[in-house]
Amino acid sequence: MSDEVIAACNPEMALLCRMIDQVSSRALNRPVRLYTVDLDFSRVRTEGQPARRQSVVVKNRFKSRQVRDVLKAGKWSSFYKAADQFELDPDLSILREPFTSEFYNRFFTAYRNYEAGEWLVARDLLFTCHFDPKYHTPPCDIGEEDWPADGPTRALLYFMQEYNFESPPKWPGYRELRR
Repeated sequence: MSDEVIAACNPEMALLCRMIDQVSSRALNRPVRLYTVDLDFSRVRTEGQPARRQSVVVKNRFKSRQVRDVLKAGKWSSFYKAADQFELDPDLSILREPFTSEFYNRFFTAYRNYEAGEWLVARDLLFTCHFDPKYHTPPCDIGEEDWPADGPTRALLYFMQEYNFESPPKWPGYRELRR
């Protein structure tokens, strides 16, 4: 999501989003910050859930639609807060489990070093952004197979690797989007 989308969110929802990069292109008037809502979809559980019987769904189609419409209308209410669902919905809680405050602190510190042009420091900090922390100092020449699984972390590492982890001269703190 762009920084404009985040600005339109309520503060509670904006806090659930992680800043992952800042980019520019010829089509943009200014650099744009990019954000993500972290969910680990590999944790989606489907085992143990009973399969829906088609005859039940067809028989109760009208009632199902009524229930769905009531639920949808409730989400348009001024009292509904999407951010609350991240705590109340057990499935969302499971999808957010790997993203601990420690993970966010490490990523944020690494990102700020990346933005400031301290790419060797950023690289070393990004190497520590595993969901299950590895409490050791990683070697400087760790292979891609040992990089953290987090997509935004890997994207920053790939980008910096193109420059041998040295920021370009006159690094503006953001990168130009390529086609």
